[in-house]
Amino acid sequence: MHDVLGIDCEYIDIEAFINQRNLTDLEVKSKSGMETKVYNKKYNMSFMTDGIIRYKGKYYILEFKTETADKFYNRTYVDESHYNQATCYSLNFGLDDVLFIYENRNTLDLKSYIFNVSEEMRINLIDKITVVLVSAESKRIPPKPIDVLKKTCSYCAYRNKCEQIGQGAKYE
Repeated sequence: MHDVLGIDCEYIDIEAFINQRNLTDLEVKSKSGMETKVYNKKYNMSFMTDGIIRYKGKYYILEFKTETADKFYNRTYVDESHYNQATCYSLNFGLDDVLFIYENRNTLDLKSYIFNVSEEMRINLIDKITVVLVSAESKRIPPKPIDVLKKTCSYCAYRNKCEQIGQGAKYE
């Protein structure tokens, strides 16, 4: 336990957390500063996480985001485009809460929000992952999820392939 200035708060190393919780599907691939690259063997998933903190005995996944002043000043809660990321982290670490800290790139001002991931959100994510894994096994392009955000496709390595085949299929 760390009690600094009367505050019961501690940064938890991701690798130590994985080992302590015996999360055998997770493997640390690399560390760069506070950011840790993790691979989940069960879900064939890689992700970068900023950390975990323990505050007053409760664990929170920690996620830093930087953004432009316009976005920052209009921010009132976690960006919808970060919900799947939070759900992914929750699924992997077995923790329900993600502490998002948004930083204004121009002024370094901060805003923070706790995002609670429900069991239903984790189940929906597992369903999506399963569809993708089964599609990959059968060498088929998976259907495009109904809830995919438009900007998600703009960063996808397979966007052109989907456009070529007229990808319009949706999850049921």
